[in-house]
Amino acid sequence: MTMRRWWVWIILSMVVLAAGCATSDGEPLAGAGLTATPTALVSPSPSLASPVALTPTAPIAPTATATPALLAVLTEPVSRPEDAISTETVGGIVELARWSTDARASNAVFSPDGRWLAVTGSTGVYLFDAGTLETARFIDTGREVDSVAFSPDGEVLASGAYSFFGRVSLWRTSDGALVGELESGRGSVGAVAFSPDGTMLVSGVFDGSIYFWGLAEGQMLGGLEGGSGAVSSLAFAPDGQTLASGTSEGSARLWRVADGSLLNAEEARRGGESRVTFSANGTRVAVAGGGDRVTVWRGSDGMPLLTLDHPDTVQCIAFSPDGALLATGAADGVLRFWLVDDRQLLHSVPADVSELAFSPDGRLMVSTADDRSVRFWGVDWSVAGEAWATPTPTPAPWPTSPSSAPFHALVSGDVPPGTVQDVWVSPEGEVWLVTDLSISAYAEGEWVPLYIGLANRVLGMDSTGRVWVAMNDGWRVASYEEGAWTFYGTEEGWTPGYGSAPVVDGLGRVWMVEGESVRFLDPETGQWTALTAAAVGFGPLEDMYEPVRVLTALARDQAGNVWVGSCIQDGIVIAGQGVRWFDGEAWRGSEDTAGECVHDIVVDGAGRVWMTGFDALIQYDPAARAWTRRALPEWERRQLITSFALDAAGNPWVEFIRFGATGPWHSTALYRWENEAWVAVYDPEYDAPVLWDFGPDGTAWVCSDGVVYRSAGGEIEQVGVVGGTCAEVVVDGVGRVWVEVGFDGEAVLWRFDPE
Repeated sequence: MTMRRWWVWIILSMVVLAAGCATSDGEPLAGAGLTATPTALVSPSPSLASPVALTPTAPIAPTATATPALLAVLTEPVSRPEDAISTETVGGIVELARWSTDARASNAVFSPDGRWLAVTGSTGVYLFDAGTLETARFIDTGREVDSVAFSPDGEVLASGAYSFFGRVSLWRTSDGALVGELESGRGSVGAVAFSPDGTMLVSGVFDGSIYFWGLAEGQMLGGLEGGSGAVSSLAFAPDGQTLASGTSEGSARLWRVADGSLLNAEEARRGGESRVTFSANGTRVAVAGGGDRVTVWRGSDGMPLLTLDHPDTVQCIAFSPDGALLATGAADGVLRFWLVDDRQLLHSVPADVSELAFSPDGRLMVSTADDRSVRFWGVDWSVAGEAWATPTPTPAPWPTSPSSAPFHALVSGDVPPGTVQDVWVSPEGEVWLVTDLSISAYAEGEWVPLYIGLANRVLGMDSTGRVWVAMNDGWRVASYEEGAWTFYGTEEGWTPGYGSAPVVDGLGRVWMVEGESVRFLDPETGQWTALTAAAVGFGPLEDMYEPVRVLTALARDQAGNVWVGSCIQDGIVIAGQGVRWFDGEAWRGSEDTAGECVHDIVVDGAGRVWMTGFDALIQYDPAARAWTRRALPEWERRQLITSFALDAAGNPWVEFIRFGATGPWHSTALYRWENEAWVAVYDPEYDAPVLWDFGPDGTAWVCSDGVVYRSAGGEIEQVGVVGGTCAEVVVDGVGRVWVEVGFDGEAVLWRFDPE
């Protein structure tokens, strides 16, 4: 049981709730292994089904000038270092040379055999001898090239460009001849990649489609829907069994090539292109999803392993040939080098980079940038010096102190990878942890993955034992029962929204509130139906400036009635319209709750219905058909109860805010009802959210302003300092206390283990 009302502080901070936009979240786990839902390859249209013959055309002659106009200014020759860039030598990396250009150089790629370096430009591709970095030839494509890839043997270069035809051009590297073209007819090609055995090529186009081509005859084999946005990045695993894809809107996918099964998906956290790349041994795939984080998945099945946080948007990524280093370029103008599996930042160099590539021998790294430069990087200790050789330590984001005892922060290795979103305890005492990468349960000292993909929070367990979870950005909800997940999206009538704690009525319908609606799931049809506030019986919002109404609370009483509460925000003014309840035939209401902002509704063992309001806790006794109010301790201005629970003895506990003279609120307090009077549990007389939960022994655990307290037998004592802003406190079945704390936009999980 948790006392947090996550939306209370949103309303009081005058934030208007809006639905996000996302797509798939990934797929569930069955036991320890990933079970993917097969996704059939998209069938080619009849007009594209005929083979595209790879018939050679006349070779395109190299340009007359030794150095193409695009790379007109070469500041200095590039000397190839003796040492490869590695975890031992990265401290000595320097910029070896910079080629200034008079047009956009968008991408640079080495051929797998180490013979060639291709640099794309506004009118074609520039091909260089990778050993000497001397110009070999210019391939005039007639338009700006968005993507290039070499065949495994380096004999063919594929290029994708802006066009209406989805055209991929294939060029012979030895003489620049155009040897074939592949057309999907679906718009610009933003990414291309060869399979490791060279028998297949994939292309990603503007509408998010990915096409597979057999190169023997140029036959389209089929395709996949790659996610929202244009496909911007493609990468095969070294064994050719899986394919990673990224889009211009920040989504990423991992696919099984044999049958098109979707193994994992990551949706955008912010705008920006997603980049994907495999390590040389295929055990890792790095994903930069358009935000300030790189996620590393297991290459075989997409299991999230770790994240690498950056201060700004990550624009490009590249693994070193040995797979131990990951180079990242971010919008803050810093090139970083990470020891991947340890999540350790080894070195950083100031540099604006938009694309990165390592040479196959690891001795060179090339980058392009928006300033029209092509830079070469390598190890040169004579230039780097001792200062450059010193690794940059990774700062500890969650330093502990003696005052934190007996709580300890759960860091990398203690919890599943990703940013903590929610921690929840089931009625049976089992702990669930939601990160932005997965959902896991804590069992016998280990985290057991239940779901891989983007999730938001656990909504609660219904009376039938199903656990309900809000997925990604509110576009889906899911239920979990006996190891199986069931998902509900737009096809099942779920309109965007996060949902709430579920309530099941006598007909087996599952009810939730979301925004200005209450919705229910019909168990027979599997479809959701949404009812507006007006349909429930809440009146129109009159004489208000910019009102925002939220249906806030939901409960079912012992007679089977479903109760719904409401709150209204109009600027800094908080109001409400009380409660309504559905008796199976019609929605009813009472003047006794008119004007109340109701955040919580709880039904006790005697069947009485408790609800929160302004300046009082309200109770309805159905046996006596009577409404009563327990007034809060007096205050000079209005007060609003934002959270409520009953302890083991049946005594009410309330968290409430006191409104200030000029602002929305003045302070927050926690009180309990004892001996016919309110008794202060925690009242700091300033504003800080108060979170609390009861342990199995009845002890109340309280977190506020970064400090954890416990209250037993009427006394409250400080237990530990965890810092930051308390976001959640829960107690599991064996008395372990779990605290989620926010700090500088991130979240950390603390735990106290009882003796």
